[in-house]
Amino acid sequence: MATILLAILLVFLAVIVLLMGFGFLFTLYACIAEALVDALAVERPSRENKSMSKDEIEKLPQYDYVAKATTTSTSTSDLVADQCAICLETFKMGEKCRLLPSCNPSFHAHCVDEWLLQTPIYPICRTSVDSQ
Repeated sequence: MATILLAILLVFLAVIVLLMGFGFLFTLYACIAEALVDALAVERPSRENKSMSKDEIEKLPQYDYVAKATTTSTSTSDLVADQCAICLETFKMGEKCRLLPSCNPSFHAHCVDEWLLQTPIYPICRTSVDSQ
């Protein structure tokens, strides 16, 4: 009878040690996973910088659109260069346009001004306004 009781006690202890080992491994995994997530986190632009101010936007270069000389070429690059990269409308002679410091595409001034009042990221190149 004593040997049966001893066998039951040993099995019980083995189960407890096994569960404690699993608990230790799970805790170790959780710590390593958290450290990896922190190390690999991508820095996103903060939402505290909601936009540019109207004064900052007014300092951006602005020009009146002048159509290029008419050619028979209708290549895609020529068509894209004559479109606002936000609204995709073709520029008309004399419209106010802007060329942003970090992006090559041109924009209608009213389109890009509205964009920059709402978000701190340039529309095409996706760089932060703060990095300029």
